[in-house]
Amino acid sequence: MSEPIAVVGMGITMSEDGEPFPTIVLDAQLRPDVTDLARVHMIDGIGDIQTFLEPNEAGVVLRVRLSSPVVAQFDVQLLLPDHVPVLIDAATAGQLLLATTTPSETGENPPWLAIDLDGARLRSLLELPDGE
Repeated sequence: MSEPIAVVGMGITMSEDGEPFPTIVLDAQLRPDVTDLARVHMIDGIGDIQTFLEPNEAGVVLRVRLSSPVVAQFDVQLLLPDHVPVLIDAATAGQLLLATTTPSETGENPPWLAIDLDGARLRSLLELPDGE
């Protein structure tokens, strides 16, 4: 497996109806397969995605595995404490948007891939009490 993809930005993406979604922007320049996932998601739907969260010396590694509509796998390095603000929101929502371009490059919102997360597991790895 290749090195985890770095996070180069984070924030909130607002849906058309005003719902906020925690978002991280990935540096996927060397991974065209990952960059193309947002397009695949928009055309073919979410498909079958599994996510796993594992602690490491720098923070938490998010492992993403897709089996349909395409087969893909990649890891994302989430740094602690740098990414804690968006990770708290993601743990609460149980969801995270993965983008590969910043909003200013594409208009209102970047293309993104929505993934579900185990919020309780993420809270545990962040050492947050339940319900904070």
